[in-house]
Amino acid sequence: MKKLFTLFTISMLAIGMAQAQSIPITFDSDIIVGENWKADSGLESVTVADDPTSSGKGKVGAITSSSAGQKWQNAQLQLNTNYIDLTTSTGSKTITVDVYSDGAQDFLFKLEQSLNGGPNVEIPFSKQGAGWETIAVDFTSTGVDDQYKLLVFFPCYSTDFANDPFDGVTYIDNVTGVVGAASTPPAVISFPIDFETVVGSSDFNNFDGGLATVIDNPQGSGKVAQMVRNGGQVWAGSWLGMSENIDFTTKKIISMDVYTEAPIGTKIALKVEGGALAEIPAFTTKTGEWETMSWDFTGTANDNFKLVFLFDLGNTGDGSATSTFLFDNITHTESVPTAIGDTEIEKLDLYPNPVSDVLNIKGLDEGVSIEIYNAAGSLVKKVSVSGGTVNVSELAKGVYFVSSNGAIAKIIKK
Repeated sequence: MKKLFTLFTISMLAIGMAQAQSIPITFDSDIIVGENWKADSGLESVTVADDPTSSGKGKVGAITSSSAGQKWQNAQLQLNTNYIDLTTSTGSKTITVDVYSDGAQDFLFKLEQSLNGGPNVEIPFSKQGAGWETIAVDFTSTGVDDQYKLLVFFPCYSTDFANDPFDGVTYIDNVTGVVGAASTPPAVISFPIDFETVVGSSDFNNFDGGLATVIDNPQGSGKVAQMVRNGGQVWAGSWLGMSENIDFTTKKIISMDVYTEAPIGTKIALKVEGGALAEIPAFTTKTGEWETMSWDFTGTANDNFKLVFLFDLGNTGDGSATSTFLFDNITHTESVPTAIGDTEIEKLDLYPNPVSDVLNIKGLDEGVSIEIYNAAGSLVKKVSVSGGTVNVSELAKGVYFVSSNGAIAKIIKK
């Protein structure tokens, strides 16, 4: 996630330089770390480095993995001049890449940001030994038939990411495929986001059954974003790449306006990724009308550049009205803004907070169901109110969210 970039002119110059990048992709020029060559999900770093051998490759892309990062930590290479074309009409479903490692190693290669709305595709490949190896990665089995401009390499891959990540350095160079349509550099995205001019449909990175687009507002004037969830995974969603890392030092709240016909109490999570990720849940308090929702990222690290939208998290979408969400006016502020129409969002009355064992709940009838989610958005406890209290002694120390009938409150377990 990223906030407003004050050095706007320098940013635009950097993006303009990146536009010169072309296929085949080498690292001798036009690669800008943090712009079109990025580390994600706890990867230690990506850099442009000298060839570790005497093979004469010149500059190459270095990927440094970390045992402290996520299993799915990855390096992202953005194409800003042309897409790589894997459509059936080209007769080629293969991308070739030179890979260096100190020994045998498994990788996952993923393609995102399609030209024509095709799904993200991924395929594992293996490197057999030490040194440089030219590997032809064939995506035919994925059913791919589109063009892509974001290439993602996972250096700590194992089947189902079952194995722990590790410390290591691998190198890539000479990424080659069929040259596709001309692409435009990514938008310079910063808060606030209103979808009127800067952010378009092509800036969304959809995944696992989520489709986010920018449309004319069916509930009024102007533009809004629309998310339709249809099949795929229960975490189907989309993300935006911000122009710089989001700084939560003083501005800890992200808010946005949401419209849906899904029932009250539908879970919507915002997630920040790229570094020490964080996922915060919230729950709708309205249906069939707009409301302003807020997510408190207090304590979140300042090293994330992805803003991830997870609507109706935990359920599989069916493409219907209850799996469709409009969203707009995304802000990054120090405090929660006033809701649309000055309507106060209902909150639960809980005490003590912080709590060690028994949590008292005012205003809920006996037997009413309570759900408690951890900071990652996972349901950790579901229980009925008994005597106006809920026992939380078994919960680990940390931040939790208590939800009932669309109302929500944040508690700290000590």
